[in-house]
Amino acid sequence: MNKHFSNSASLGSGGVDETGARVNSAALDNLSLQCLIWLTDLASGFNSQIPDLFPPELAPVNLKMLLSGVALMKDKDSNEKEIKERDKTIADKEQRIKDLKKQNQELAKFRFVLDYKIKELKAQIDPKTADIASMKTQTQAMDDELSDYMRKNKQLALDISQLQMKQRALQEEIKSQKRRLREDLSLIKRFKLDLSDCMETISEPKALKESVTALYRKYVQAGAKRLDLDTDMQKEEQEEEDKRWDERGQSKKKARQLLKEWKEEKRREHDEREVRGEDSTGQDQTTIGEESRREKRSMSTNNRGSKAEYATISKAGVCVTCA
Repeated sequence: MNKHFSNSASLGSGGVDETGARVNSAALDNLSLQCLIWLTDLASGFNSQIPDLFPPELAPVNLKMLLSGVALMKDKDSNEKEIKERDKTIADKEQRIKDLKKQNQELAKFRFVLDYKIKELKAQIDPKTADIASMKTQTQAMDDELSDYMRKNKQLALDISQLQMKQRALQEEIKSQKRRLREDLSLIKRFKLDLSDCMETISEPKALKESVTALYRKYVQAGAKRLDLDTDMQKEEQEEEDKRWDERGQSKKKARQLLKEWKEEKRREHDEREVRGEDSTGQDQTTIGEESRREKRSMSTNNRGSKAEYATISKAGVCVTCA
């Protein structure tokens, strides 16, 4: 055995010298295979001469060094395998890095596009924000104006209720004055009848004096007493006057009702036209003009009636004063 390994004594306890480092990988792989075969034969009890398998520069000194060389070869193989795997992993990582860089570039382009879109949207939103603020200001002003109108409307409703109360009081006063006027007119007619009877005795001084004295007692000394009508003609005239006033009040009420119905009908027609989308500006102006003309006619009629009543009252007052 020593003659086969005599050339390897210079290796020492460190293993292989610098010459062994220059052996190629294929020779080492073949050598490791032959060493394994020899070790197998040795373990099974084969005591033959160790064949001359090793090159002179790699001949082991003893079995320990041989096993150490085999372990080193195994480590080399495992290290090479691990290096290959790590190289493959590095290549995969580099490819992954390239893919990520490419994806990052695409994302950068997409980000640039999104930034541009965001700028455009901001440019569109800013004017709308200003419009919204202006509209909010207008809405607030309209709300304030609406609250002012509602407050004025409440005050006007209160004024209207007070005026309606005054109107009712004045209507009662007018009725009372009309009743007094009728009484005064009936008194005047009664006085005229009595005066005409008195004029029949104008040729008789004594009878005339008695008639005048009776008239004085009846109409002057009686003071503020009002005499009832005794004749059927006077009663009929009073009934006719009451009937005329009632008819006038009913006609006014009917006219107001008809005007109200007409306004409601025009309002419904106007709403229907708005729903259909028709242009009803001219018709509304015509309607407003007709309403104003009707109101003017009704006001003129009321004014004429008031003037006639005033003239009648004035005449009655003159007659009473003359009487």
